[in-house]
Amino acid sequence: MDACRQQAPAAANAPQVPNAPAAPPVVTPGSVQQQMASLPIPASTLRSQLNGFSLRNANTNIYADGSSHTLNTTILGQPVTIKVTPVRYDFGYGDGTSKTTSTPGGPLKDDGFETPTTTGHVYKETGKYSITLTTHYAGTFSVNGGPTQTIPGAATVDSTPMPLQIWRTKHYQVQAACTPGSTAPGCVPPGG
Repeated sequence: MDACRQQAPAAANAPQVPNAPAAPPVVTPGSVQQQMASLPIPASTLRSQLNGFSLRNANTNIYADGSSHTLNTTILGQPVTIKVTPVRYDFGYGDGTSKTTSTPGGPLKDDGFETPTTTGHVYKETGKYSITLTTHYAGTFSVNGGPTQTIPGAATVDSTPMPLQIWRTKHYQVQAACTPGSTAPGCVPPGG
């Protein structure tokens, strides 16, 4: 008769265990890459050696003023720290030419007319030009202060265009020093 009895499933008699908390969603490099594209990464600032002007057929030192940035955001409900570092600069010189460099360039000690630079340019014509710059940023991230991981791809940020005027020079040979009232080339005072 005992053999005919049905036994209750063991699970029914086992003590109930509360559900363990769900693991947080995994923040992947791909999800961070999507978020990085929408973050307000500060643009590099365009600069020129002589603050907006240079001379035709001279070296014009144009460079970027940019740096690395740390940005904090939330992805899938978790705090994420993103660090972006400039790795490439695309300069457009406004005359149909452009240059890509891995360096931002920088100011020189003198006017720079005689010194070629990796980010500079020589203009063949006088005129007004609009210089453009796109900075490419590589990134890393960490979730909840964890290990640093690489973000695939790069974010690109366009800078505000910079106006630049290219002037021409005139050369005169002057035989003697200027005297009061002289109208020789180079002796007429500005606005005179």
